[in-house]
Amino acid sequence: MPDAAPFIARHAKTLAAFTAAARNADIVSFDVFDTLLVRCFGEPADLFTALAERLAPPLATIFSHERAAAELRARLAAAAKGEPEVTLAAIYHELGQALAARSAAGGVDLDQIAKEEIALELRCVRADPQVAAAFQALVAAGQRVVLVSDMYLPGWCVEQMLAECGFTGFERLYLSSEIMAAKADGSVWPYLRAASGLAPDARIVHLGDNPQSDGDAARAAGVMPFLLTPPGERRLGSRLIQRGHWLTDVFASLLRQDLVARRDDPDFDPYWLAIAHLVVAPAALGMAGHVGRVARAHGTDRVFFLARDGLIFQKAYEAAWRPADAVASRYVWCSRRCVNFANIATLDDTALEFLGSGAPISPNAYLRRIDLDPADPSIQAVVTKFFADPHKPVHTADGRAALRAMFTALAEPILAQAAVERAALLAHLDDVALYDGSGVVVDLGWHGSLQRSLMLLGRSRTGVLPPLVGAYLGTFERRVQTVAGAKLEASGWLFADGLPRDSMARFTRSVEITELLFSAPEPGIRCVRSDGHGTAPVRIEEPQEADRLRLAALFHDVTASTAAALRPVLLDAHVDALASITLRGFETLLGAPTPEDVRHFQGVTHAEGFGVAHYRPIIPTVPAASGAKAALDALNDSFWRRGFLRSLAPSVRARTILLSVVQAEVRRLRRVATRALPRRGGLA
Repeated sequence: MPDAAPFIARHAKTLAAFTAAARNADIVSFDVFDTLLVRCFGEPADLFTALAERLAPPLATIFSHERAAAELRARLAAAAKGEPEVTLAAIYHELGQALAARSAAGGVDLDQIAKEEIALELRCVRADPQVAAAFQALVAAGQRVVLVSDMYLPGWCVEQMLAECGFTGFERLYLSSEIMAAKADGSVWPYLRAASGLAPDARIVHLGDNPQSDGDAARAAGVMPFLLTPPGERRLGSRLIQRGHWLTDVFASLLRQDLVARRDDPDFDPYWLAIAHLVVAPAALGMAGHVGRVARAHGTDRVFFLARDGLIFQKAYEAAWRPADAVASRYVWCSRRCVNFANIATLDDTALEFLGSGAPISPNAYLRRIDLDPADPSIQAVVTKFFADPHKPVHTADGRAALRAMFTALAEPILAQAAVERAALLAHLDDVALYDGSGVVVDLGWHGSLQRSLMLLGRSRTGVLPPLVGAYLGTFERRVQTVAGAKLEASGWLFADGLPRDSMARFTRSVEITELLFSAPEPGIRCVRSDGHGTAPVRIEEPQEADRLRLAALFHDVTASTAAALRPVLLDAHVDALASITLRGFETLLGAPTPEDVRHFQGVTHAEGFGVAHYRPIIPTVPAASGAKAALDALNDSFWRRGFLRSLAPSVRARTILLSVVQAEVRRLRRVATRALPRRGGLA
């Protein structure tokens, strides 16, 4: 994993040494690109590929190669004339000649494309926070600070980049394309000494990343260089890194930058940072792009993200995809507990099934999670009528039947509580204007039950079924298909109604981990309350949520920053590319866990049910001496079977897998035998 990346330690050591030396320098010099400023791209040439995707054919297919070749020819021509640098205009002159020779220049406005390249460069840079801190400290201390860069972009463009990234207070920018003196051949340094009025022996300290131009050439000119690790050598060992298309490289590039930026954070864990950049961010970005597609297909810009899993998709949508002229999306306070309970107007089979759903808990706990007090004498009398011990979890079929009978007997207080919550929830839904026209409701997945409940609540409010369509990461085969007799419209980005099955399988290896990775950094919502001044959610505060909240905050932070960084380069076609990246990422993580994966996920719990949550670890731990039988029981109780099996010693793992296969076969044979039995009553 990335914590083994040596460049992080070297980066910190170099920066500390440079800062110390800079205090006694006559001039302090900073390289610009890959030092003060970093791009989102993995390689500089990736920008040309991203730009090419915005061009019309046939230029789109040849632009990246021809642009790179034109720069090389321009540099050779400049060198022949003794010039150390080229300009962007010279590069595009060479490009125009090459396109004309190929009869590919017809109708191509190269001046406009050059402007688009500059615009893309401007939008795709940001400050390296650690180097920026050193820069700002030196400027604040009154040091003479200059910037030196070998770059073909025009000076106004580089100066605008620096200003927008917060770099002010430096004495001068020495740009090779303007002064025709460069770091590469060392000619910039005598130019700088003369322009700055420095004596020949004045001390210049320089920070850069290129071993030749920032290192050897500077040293030969009497400059003291300090070198950060070049971008091409900032390698990571994570198996989650994908390569190929420039878009896949972006996520590793942003991870490398973030690893350096967070290295002094005491809570920094490279493992979870890699998960955030390489698994969560691509998925959240792609899903948010899918949301935009669904909205356009239904002719609406009204998009509603459902709490809590919808929050990360909202952040990606707002930062990367929402059109500038579209209305801002809304975040809707809702949950299974909040919406489905408020939707209960009669105690029918659907309501009874919901009230008794989830992991087995005690009768008293079932009541507390719908805000009925089991200590109330009138309620207590009903509970004790059906259960001798109302503190004992309900596990048996008889117990579940008694539970339904208890709920039925308590119909009056249950319906009264639901009505109170329904009124407050509807007031909140009015506040967000959910029922004011067609709209898209967004959630992680899987069954569409929240969408159905919201639509039924809308009908009770307005008298008509609201035209809401669902947008989900994926939907299961048995999802809700109808609502009040009408078709429930919903689409899944990665799989829809269980298809394609191989895509669905990558997530159902552990739905609980998928839900963890997209959860919000906020407690669950029990219900919505109204106090006369407005509505607000009532949160489910649980100490077991601490680890999940911490991870969710990291995932949201990375997703929001990644979305903002990639907005300038994302196109609708990338939604499909992001789907492929997401599927491969989840297959790698969930399909082939490593000991490091196991070690990290063993410390995370998952909440079952709604309301009063029941927590279990995603990967249960069994003592090493417990044996295969105990391991089999834990396997059957695990949220991530492959992860649990990976946690076992090889010999125990083999025996556990064998027992699991035998157990599954016994169950299959029992089902076959049961189906073969004659039905009660026999034949007439």
